[in-house]
Amino acid sequence: MDRRDDERIERLGEELASLKRLLADLEKRLGALSAESRPAATPPPLPAGYAKPAPVPQTPQPAPQPKPAPIPDSPRPGATPLPPLGQPPLEKAPSLLRPPGAPKAAPPHPAGVSLEQRLGASWLNKIGIVVLLLGAVFFFQYAAQKGWIHPTLRVLIVALGGAALLGAGEWTLRKAMRVFAAGATGGGIALLYAAAYAASPKFYALVPTPVAFALMCAVTVLGAALSVRSRMLSTTVLVQIGAYLTPLLLSTGRNEQVVLMCYLLVAGAGFLAVGAIRNWSAPPLLALAGTILLTAGWCGAHYSAPQAAATLAFAWALTAMFLAYAVVMAGRGRMNVFLALAMTVVAAGALMELLGFTLDDMPGHGLFVHLLALGAALLAVGTIRQWNIPPLLAVGGTVMLVSSWCGAHYSDPQATATLACAWSLFALFVGFAAVATRFGRAHVHAGIAMAAACAVAMSLLLLVTLESMGRHATLTHLFLMDAVLLGVCLWRRWHWLRMGLLVCSYPVIMVTMEGGFLENIGELASSVWIWAFYALLTADVLLRAWRKSFATREKLDAALASLATALMFWSTYGLLLSAGYQPWMGAYTALLAAGAIVLSVFLLRGRRAILGNAYLACGLVLAALFAPIQFDRATITYAWAIQAAVTMLIARRLASRMLLAKSFAVLLLAIAHYVHLDVPYDGRLAATMLTFAGTAVPWRLLLAATLAVSGAVSAGLLRAGPAIENLRAERTLAGVMLWLGAGVWAVEACQLLPAVGATWAWLALACGVSAVALARRSAWASASGAILILLTTAKLLAYDTLALRLDGPPAGVAVAVNWQFGSALAVAGAGLLCARALARRLPGGALPATLRHLLILPAAGAIVWAGSFEIDRYFHFHGQSFANVAQARQVGYSIWWAVYAAVVLAAGFLARYAPVRYLALALFAVTLGKVLLVDMSDVEAGYRIASFVALGGLLVGASLLYQKYFREALAHWDRPPRDKL
Repeated sequence: MDRRDDERIERLGEELASLKRLLADLEKRLGALSAESRPAATPPPLPAGYAKPAPVPQTPQPAPQPKPAPIPDSPRPGATPLPPLGQPPLEKAPSLLRPPGAPKAAPPHPAGVSLEQRLGASWLNKIGIVVLLLGAVFFFQYAAQKGWIHPTLRVLIVALGGAALLGAGEWTLRKAMRVFAAGATGGGIALLYAAAYAASPKFYALVPTPVAFALMCAVTVLGAALSVRSRMLSTTVLVQIGAYLTPLLLSTGRNEQVVLMCYLLVAGAGFLAVGAIRNWSAPPLLALAGTILLTAGWCGAHYSAPQAAATLAFAWALTAMFLAYAVVMAGRGRMNVFLALAMTVVAAGALMELLGFTLDDMPGHGLFVHLLALGAALLAVGTIRQWNIPPLLAVGGTVMLVSSWCGAHYSDPQATATLACAWSLFALFVGFAAVATRFGRAHVHAGIAMAAACAVAMSLLLLVTLESMGRHATLTHLFLMDAVLLGVCLWRRWHWLRMGLLVCSYPVIMVTMEGGFLENIGELASSVWIWAFYALLTADVLLRAWRKSFATREKLDAALASLATALMFWSTYGLLLSAGYQPWMGAYTALLAAGAIVLSVFLLRGRRAILGNAYLACGLVLAALFAPIQFDRATITYAWAIQAAVTMLIARRLASRMLLAKSFAVLLLAIAHYVHLDVPYDGRLAATMLTFAGTAVPWRLLLAATLAVSGAVSAGLLRAGPAIENLRAERTLAGVMLWLGAGVWAVEACQLLPAVGATWAWLALACGVSAVALARRSAWASASGAILILLTTAKLLAYDTLALRLDGPPAGVAVAVNWQFGSALAVAGAGLLCARALARRLPGGALPATLRHLLILPAAGAIVWAGSFEIDRYFHFHGQSFANVAQARQVGYSIWWAVYAAVVLAAGFLARYAPVRYLALALFAVTLGKVLLVDMSDVEAGYRIASFVALGGLLVGASLLYQKYFREALAHWDRPPRDKL
């Protein structure tokens, strides 16, 4: 038995002892009663409700112990004394297992409020109040134009109306009609704001600006007090909107920075206090939003360089206030953690935006000082609350601001100071990432992301300072950064960051060596630097393999070693080839192959099979390259592309991991050869292979198609049978091979073909991949095909139609009979067919259902989008017969959207597919809004006022009926729980 069972047995014994004491007390009372009534012939009657006690024996015997009831997990109850016999019994005997003062169980919660009740009682009320206010605004504007009402009388009517609504709100609140009270109180506050504004110099000029400002502030205080007292959050929200609109409505156009910023500090503090009192999250968030908007508006209208210091000082004060509130309230559990985190992120992001705005006015490296302070503050917040997002925000904002500063203010004399500041920020963030993850104050993934971002930013900054520092100094800084990060990865056991470090460092090395490295030394020195970086990475891999006490992932080490070897060989091969070492390149390749094979032998003997096989595969690949090095460039790419597919076929037949790795490596080499050598230097690839529909197709596109087919075929062969070694790893590798080929095809199609032609090329690849995937019933390959179709759809929507139309008129005059609209129909049809095939070919599950949604909805949207551009084409070339072409075009859009929405809705009902119906309803709503706001914009003022007033009155009346009819259900549904008050 465990400790909990022992405690239960102990409590059971205590309950039995208490029961014995109660029985003994009862026996004593019964004995005393028997002694008093012995002279009487018959005992006196007992009170009603008591059972007749059993005769007391001469010698008391212990009563049989009853079977105990189950003991709940509660504190030991005390003994409950029986009432005297002369008193009436209790209506319900108290439980022996519950103490007298224990709280009773909470009553069950009332039944939930239905959606109809919410819409009818709450939303109809709010919308009706808004519509009535708009009608009142239109009426007063119309009356002012006609001269019916004097300005003073107008203001008094509005103020009295506001007071009347406030009174109605108080009365309905006392009648427990909280929903209607919230709407009435909000309307009253809005009317009081309107009255104060109407009396200001901005409208009727009845009072000066300071008086109007004081009146609006008084309305703000009144509304805040009413909301706190009545616990109506909607009133607080409305008051906040009025409070932050007050400076805009009463602005005199003068620069009153100190007054505005002090007002924002006071208003922010007040609304933060309201949020703290009532445990409301909305007022602090709205206060932050209003502060940001007003500060941004002031900066856009009045900011100048001499005000930079004061502006940043106020910004720091406001940011500190909101950050402190978020941290403290989240720590005390009085604010939702996610909302507090959102407040922290938005406040810090706004300060970063202001730093970018004042970037030109900071002296010297003042930006780095602010970034160090802000970074330290966000890191402190992340450490205190164990939040990962503030440190990541600090890193991201720092990277963007430093990039902006370098693009605007960097000069050659500032190279040393800039790198010193950059190393300070690098040390701050990387040190935090390592130490915080070590002591559990930050998530490991967040620390890795911070270190990776610092590495990328530092690499880009080294490229910026390349001309100033020189290539030797740039590569020295890069080498030190790699050494530091590799040491951190070794200490913190971060594995994947090393792969990112390789991918980040390699482009920097290539850009640094572009055009020859130190012409007085030659390309050989460049190769030496590449060998140094390769030796650093290889040493890290071998150290992990040699010292088994270092936890590592041998598969990742193998991939890292293979990739580093391939990059090293390809880089040095190009450098040495251009330096005149062409006769020796075959021997150089053979030497590297021998070194990789020898290293693999030692690793295999040391029982590092995966890493040893990786180096062995590299050696085999390098050995295979000995002969192709002497061939022509484009021929090598064709041969390698075919070799990758054939090698994967053999690997599948023989279940050989080595050949599998070789196939992937050869495909990578083929793509690299195509990009670095064939495209820049082989002029034959630019020749025209054929002409289709007036478009010249060069041989280069055929070579890209060969690479794409090789990647797709290799991926399909890899997944055509059971896993050779590891299912997850092979699935990932197949996806990489597929997407490498697809990426080459997509990029080359965009460069070599027109926009619509590239879309057809993308669609052909997507349909091919989807067809093979569905034939093989492969879920991951079907997902790849679906993603390719989605990318093609995105290109059609964003570039083929919108971007090209913004650049100029439509390309052709034929409406709906053109390649553009045909591509839209083809993309939509491919998406629908693929979705239908997914439903039939793949078993049910989350992935097929998600893919269906992702294919059907964009396909339906693509048709209405492309059809809208066809309407634009028609009116652009054939709309001269209309008196107002622009209005006719808008009406054409509305008709097309409505008809298409009806068709889609009917299709959704026929197919019993709810997402399509939702899409149709959304399109109906957009069409209705467009008709009301755009197509019907010329309606007369009188009809507009009458319609607004009638509609608002009906909505408010309906909401009142809902409130009265469902009074009990709606009495407390919007009240927050007591533990939140």
